[in-house]
Amino acid sequence: MLVKFLFILFVLLLICKLLLVLNKISNNEYFTINNSQNQQLKKKCIFRILGNNLNSVHSDTQTYDNLKFTLENETEFDNCDKIWILNRIVNKQLQQRYQNLLVKHSKKYLIIPFKQNEYDKIKQKNKVNLNSLNNKNEIFNKLYYHTLYLININGARNYCLNYGRSRYLYSFVFDGSCFFTDKQFNDLQKDINIQNEYIIIPLLRLDKNNINIDLSNIEKKEPQIGFKNTSTLTFDERLPYGLSNKTELLRRLNVKGEWDNWTDNKQILNIPDRPKVLAKTQIVSSVCRLSNGTKQKKKTHNDRSNGILQLVKDVN
Repeated sequence: MLVKFLFILFVLLLICKLLLVLNKISNNEYFTINNSQNQQLKKKCIFRILGNNLNSVHSDTQTYDNLKFTLENETEFDNCDKIWILNRIVNKQLQQRYQNLLVKHSKKYLIIPFKQNEYDKIKQKNKVNLNSLNNKNEIFNKLYYHTLYLININGARNYCLNYGRSRYLYSFVFDGSCFFTDKQFNDLQKDINIQNEYIIIPLLRLDKNNINIDLSNIEKKEPQIGFKNTSTLTFDERLPYGLSNKTELLRRLNVKGEWDNWTDNKQILNIPDRPKVLAKTQIVSSVCRLSNGTKQKKKTHNDRSNGILQLVKDVN
């Protein structure tokens, strides 16, 4: 009889505990934190990377002018954050101007700092007579480590991914001068299939900054990329500015375009593309690339290599 009584008592205690748990679930006590996280993970974030201006590629004021234009003219989109990355900017006065402008418009920014002692180690380890460099291949090779540090393009892109994947459903990792019109962003919002992990957004290069410009006749160029939080691919940090640093990933993703024939990373640096992957990609909408502030819209390898050489000379 005692054993039977104890068994019944045990069952009653289990029932009471179950009822208590069910009551807490109905009151959302167990899901408060998860719901908050899920709400955040439904959001998108546009990351824009601001770096050092390059002579012969950008005007002296391009970064500031385009940042100001974006802050004053781009809509605050629903369910979407915007974060700017100040990427190893050498000129502290310029960096402060960017920060002041972002603060004025109540925008979030993160800083990847330029550290003189780190750069000095690179200079000491990779000594180069800068005045002897006179062709693009030589500049890209001799100033390879200088460029990786000073421009840090794929390092900054992966920094955005590391920050965004744990916080947002999609992280759009953009160059600093990218700009969405209302229609472009609305098309993006409307057409994304959230089963896809890599969102491919064709680029439209503008001659001048104008929110009322007709975009229908502008040729689509190499895209920007959005990454879902379940994606795993990153940019190849071995590739410096100017040598397929973004298009190598487009080729890996089997996104077809003129960049399929760009083999400068292999030809100049002997760094081949990583293996292609089978991934869930989707081409959606477009995004504008604001004016570079010069008369020439499209820049060549010579323009980029000369810009790199001048930047290194200025920093040294």
